[in-house]
This record gives sequence, structure tokens and C-alpha cells, in this order.
Amino acid sequence: MAGQSQPPYEPLTPPAPTSCWPKCLMGCVCSLLVLCTVIYFGLVHYISGVAVGQMVVLNEQKAMEFCSSGLDMDNIAYNLWWPGCGYVSSMSNFSEGCGGSCYDAGFMEKMQKFNEKYPSKRVTYPSRKADGIETVTLGGWWLSGDHSQLPENATAPRIVVQHGFTSNSNMFRTQSFAYTLRTLGYDVLVNNFRDHCYSENSTAHIYEWGHAYPMDLLGAWDYAVNDADGKLGGKVDAAQVGLLGFSKGGFITNNAFGLEGRVPAAWVDAPPFTPQIVFAHGLKKTLSGMGIGFMTNIILPQVWSNVMSAAAESGVDLEKHLPEDSLALGPDTQRPIYTVHNKLDNTVPFSEGEKLLEFLKTMPEKYSVVGSYVTDELCVDMDHCTDQLLHFEEYKARLCKFWSAVFKVQSSSCSSGATESSAGAESTETTQSTESRRLYMV
Repeated sequence: MAGQSQPPYEPLTPPAPTSCWPKCLMGCVCSLLVLCTVIYFGLVHYISGVAVGQMVVLNEQKAMEFCSSGLDMDNIAYNLWWPGCGYVSSMSNFSEGCGGSCYDAGFMEKMQKFNEKYPSKRVTYPSRKADGIETVTLGGWWLSGDHSQLPENATAPRIVVQHGFTSNSNMFRTQSFAYTLRTLGYDVLVNNFRDHCYSENSTAHIYEWGHAYPMDLLGAWDYAVNDADGKLGGKVDAAQVGLLGFSKGGFITNNAFGLEGRVPAAWVDAPPFTPQIVFAHGLKKTLSGMGIGFMTNIILPQVWSNVMSAAAESGVDLEKHLPEDSLALGPDTQRPIYTVHNKLDNTVPFSEGEKLLEFLKTMPEKYSVVGSYVTDELCVDMDHCTDQLLHFEEYKARLCKFWSAVFKVQSSSCSSGATESSAGAESTETTQSTESRRLYMV
């Protein structure tokens, strides 16, 4: 309109830019959390499947290996798998030194001739009855010792030998332990867990660890004491029947030793203290091989819970009996126990043996740790439960001294093969290796 002034020109001001960083950052964090969650549960699912397959699902091939009808004590020594030699089918397979510095053809020949000379038979007996645990018929070897090693007219003491994980009565470790004890004059009952070798299958038909296996070993011990079917030469005093277990068999031996106060003594070689810790050791090796070892402690609780749940579906509690609980039940009688462990053991960590010793020392009124034999050498390339081969004479001398004191029956073999260190076996001693060698998981 004429005469009116125009308003001053004001340039348009663009709106201030809006930053997307908060929203973008939140979106990135959420995506990362989703990704990590997917990876975590995916890894837990995968590892749980592998773990259940190894810790719970029975490996039929291993459980029944070398248990064919054609195998007996007259030919068993040269029809097994041996360290360095592999599967053998003739004594001549040992002639080229495949056992390295661990054992030689001469050792195998002596073992074979011993097996041929002294009586053996397969026997059957029931597992010990217990609430919530199926009773099954077990089968094992009854192996007579060289009684000429004992004082005249002495009744031969008896020792029940318990095999380990994925093993049975007919494998090299079990047979070599039994042979060593028999050369001292002791009779040996080699027990098979249920679902293994000559023993009856259970309804669950899985690895049972601390559930039924202690009752299997105690059933074998009951049979060795009472000779229910008259095949062992008669009943003997419970104080004359001991226990020896290696690897998982040592874990079961510790449980049985605590549960049955009449067992006079126990010898354990490389026993796990708990199945979970041994599993954790294997888990760490597996994840480290995948480049994610740092994930071990993150996924361990859930994976182990899944393993326990898988066993529970078959009515099995893998931790129903643990040495920490079972040993605490033992009587206040200072019963002797002896431990053996290899510092290089990559199957059952050496720390497991240390935990057992520390625990036993908290109950001096119940147990007397007579000795602890510590080694750090390999048998060919094996680090687990092979000292009875690698240090046969030393191992035998320690066994002899220990069991002679337990049974109050002196074996003449105690003088042969005894070394200066075996004379002081009450204290922990170590056999040092001359070189560092590669570990091999078995």
C-alpha cells in the first residue's frame, strides 16, 4: 500500500543439522549384542553336542575293544594296542624296539610267559545294591599272583583293579597294572564297569561317572572278599582286599574308598578330583585349537549344565558321588592311601592330584597319605598313566612297600628292583626327564 514502509529483509536461516551419532551408536551396540548372543548360543549348542557325545554317550567300540571271545590271558599281551607299537598280533612285533625307552621286547616276553604260567579265569558278580541305582551283573578277570613271593602258608592278599575312561579290563594300562601286582604275589580282580567288555549292559547305557560306577567297584570288592560262588579260593578278611584305580578308575576308587570303611587302603594313579574340572581342561584345549580359548570360562557353566541335563534324561547324576563328599564319610582310622601323577599329564591335569592331596590333608584322622610318586617323563609320546611301564621296577618297588605294610604280608619282591628313592617313598619324590618332549592327548 502506498505510503507504507516495507519490512526489513530477513534471510532464511537453515535448520541446525541433527546429529545421528547417538542413534547410530545405539544401533551398532544393539547389533553387536545380538551378534554376540547368537555366537554365544551357537557355540554353546555346538560344544554341548560334542561334550555330550564324549562325556555321556557310551563309545561302544572302546567299551568293547579287545573283548572278543578268542582273547584270553594266554594271548592277550600280544593282541592289544601298545604305546609306540600300535596294534600288535605277535610277540615278534615288539622285537624292533617300538616301545622305545619305555619298555622293550624282554618286558613283553616276561609278561606273556607270566600270563601263561599263572591261572586266570573270567568271573561274574553283581554290582553293590544301592537306592536309585540299577543292579547289574559285572564281569572281569580273576588273575592269580605268583604266590612263591609270599611267606610260606600265607594267604594271598587281593587287589581289585579299576580301569579308566574309554577303557576296559583288556587294554594295555589295565593289563600292565595287573601284571605288576601279580608279580608281587597278590591275586587280582580286574573289574569292568557296567556296559563295558564282559559286564552286563545297563538300562541307561551311558557313561555314569559318579552315579553307578562306585557301586560297580564296590560290588567287585564284595566279591573279592566273600567269594560268593567259590571260584576264588575262599572268603578272606576284608583287611586283605585293597583297591587300585587309574585315571577315571582312580576317581571311582576314591569314591569307593570313602563309602566303604572296611577297605584297608587305596592306590590311585592320576585320578580326577571332579569330572567337571577334567572336562574344563579338555574344553580349553578344544577351544584353544579353534583360536578362542578365552571363551572357556564364559561357556563352561552352561555347557556343563547341558551335559548334566543330558545324563539326567537317562536317570544318571554324573556327580552323585564325588571324592570330596565320599571321602568325608570314611571312618577315623587313618587308612593309608598312595597317589601317583605325571606333571606332564595332559589328560588329567597334575593340579587334580594336588587338589586330592590337599583335601586328604584336611582329614588326618581319616587318611594317611603314605606317599606321592611324581614323575615328568613320557612313555614314547604318552603322558597319562604309563609310569608302571616306563619305571616298572621303581613302580613295582613302591607298590610292594605300600601293600606289604597294608596287608602285613611281606613280598620277597620288595627287595628286587628297590631303589634308594623307593626306600624313602613316604615323601613326595620326582623323577626328572632329560629333555622336553611333545605332549600327546589320549
